[in-house]
Amino acid sequence: MDYDLAGLGPKAFERLCQALAIKILGADVQVFGSGPDGGREASFDGQLTYPDPSPNGPWGGYGVLQAKYKEQLSSAGNDLAWLRKQIKAELDAWADPTKRRRKEGRSPQYLIFATNVSLSAVPGGGGKDKISMLITQSADVIGLKDWRVWDANQIKSFLDVHQDVATGFAALITPHALIAALREKVMQSAPLIMPTPIKVGEGLPGKEAAFRAAFEAAGGVARLGHPTGQAHELGPGFVQYLRNADSAHDSVLCALDNHQSAVVVAGPVWKALSNLGDPSLGGGVVDAGFPSAEEGGDTCYIGEDLPRIELSGGRWGPGYIIRVGPERWKWRPQVRFDSLAFRDRTIWAGVKADLRIRVAARIPWPVAMMRIDSAGRRRVEAALAASEAIEALHVLGHPRGLTAQNPVWQRTSDSDGRNDSYGVSQQCGLNGPDGRHAITGRALFQLPTLPIDDTALSLVDVRVDFDALRQGTTDTAVPAELRITIPELANIFTAAWTLATTVLPLAVTADPTTVTPTGAPRLELYVVNERPVTEGGDRTLRTDQLLDLTAFGTTTRTHLYDLAIGVAAPLDLTDAEIDSTVKLAMVRMAEDYGFTDADRLFLQ
Repeated sequence: MDYDLAGLGPKAFERLCQALAIKILGADVQVFGSGPDGGREASFDGQLTYPDPSPNGPWGGYGVLQAKYKEQLSSAGNDLAWLRKQIKAELDAWADPTKRRRKEGRSPQYLIFATNVSLSAVPGGGGKDKISMLITQSADVIGLKDWRVWDANQIKSFLDVHQDVATGFAALITPHALIAALREKVMQSAPLIMPTPIKVGEGLPGKEAAFRAAFEAAGGVARLGHPTGQAHELGPGFVQYLRNADSAHDSVLCALDNHQSAVVVAGPVWKALSNLGDPSLGGGVVDAGFPSAEEGGDTCYIGEDLPRIELSGGRWGPGYIIRVGPERWKWRPQVRFDSLAFRDRTIWAGVKADLRIRVAARIPWPVAMMRIDSAGRRRVEAALAASEAIEALHVLGHPRGLTAQNPVWQRTSDSDGRNDSYGVSQQCGLNGPDGRHAITGRALFQLPTLPIDDTALSLVDVRVDFDALRQGTTDTAVPAELRITIPELANIFTAAWTLATTVLPLAVTADPTTVTPTGAPRLELYVVNERPVTEGGDRTLRTDQLLDLTAFGTTTRTHLYDLAIGVAAPLDLTDAEIDSTVKLAMVRMAEDYGFTDADRLFLQ
């Protein structure tokens, strides 16, 4: 008999695995309900008759069963990658002595992973062997003696043997098997008991009314059909699959955990959301979020004809998907600002100048699979050779008399930056009257060298040495005509933003906009006084001596040091969007530092 494991939902699948564990491992198996379970759906202890046969004999000791249910099954490769990620996370948690399950619980001697994913049995290269090799790598650290993976094929075999368990889970029976069973009942003239239909919202105390209201408002049974199973938790909220007469899972009812309203999502849209991201690194509705019931015109139905669909509740943060082709959608984060910029303030600081203006972008990509090759390095160097790449220097150089120079980007020394398979670092400069670099541009693209980091760093600096801008004076004060104005600062940020998001990422891809994201890119904008009074020395400068911020009004701060702002934004903003985002960021930054009229300049 065939069984539909994909239609169960995670809770029902867990209960099915628990029932099979009791049948196969024995009645002493302890099962756990919903909620924190220390990484287990069931546990067992003592002498078993399982597995039989086994070269090492039956198990004897403490063991744990964990259920891993994949909501949307796709290709064998994607399903295997998802399962590897899930199992690795559990193994890492069991191996970490700081985790609660280790400190307050027991480490298992035996592990069973039960999943609705089907694994191939090809010797050496099949899914079963790959998962087994993954567990082997952690076995000694955890103290595992043996383990098993109950994939979809194994579970179906168990159900064939234990028909009482299969009967108890009627949702498992496929339509063809159900028809055959009904025919057999009719032919035997036996009384036929029809199963009770599943109700909209069933399984979610407190959410039934919201689900029923959205269901009816979106067209009810005539348009949407009937639920295929109970509603259940998924990621940031709750879902229930609906199927009409001529298609499977044609639409989905969903609601965020903290929202009273629900919405019906067309099947193709839900499928597109479920396929977002990389299966081995995260994605889908758990990370991207649910469609918002307040968007799309029809507040109860999100159809596939919309060009843009707002999302909320996901781990990637607020965002939306836009249509980029037939049945193709792309996730983009919403632009948002924060005052928590500090991570990349001092990294790659180098020799002191007077003022450092910086844009540092952290790009969440599948960096573990990336490297910088010769072709990527040539792409970056060709793009930096374009005249636009030195615009940030000329913004300051031309008004200060440095007009005849055409600086060239060059690789930095090994002592100053990496130029290998992990990094690209370049710099160029405009010389002052005495030949010293007065205005220096620096660009860095860096892949992480440690597995704990999961972002690429793309950084652009413009550094100013005001002493090198003038000749024949020992005056430590910066003349007013050399101070950087707010419009100049905006132009530098805009040019540096473009380099950080469109040029430097060419080190790892010919088109940064096509790389599958694993979250929202975040940029930090800095203005850093590298000779503040607080550090002392022969030459100290106040920040208001380096920048002319009077257009922002007066500040309530007695002392003004560095300025910074964080921005989450897509990589593919247009030039106009970058310009407007930078100006909004500067207003927010100035307000954070006590300028009460910061918005007036850009509102004019």
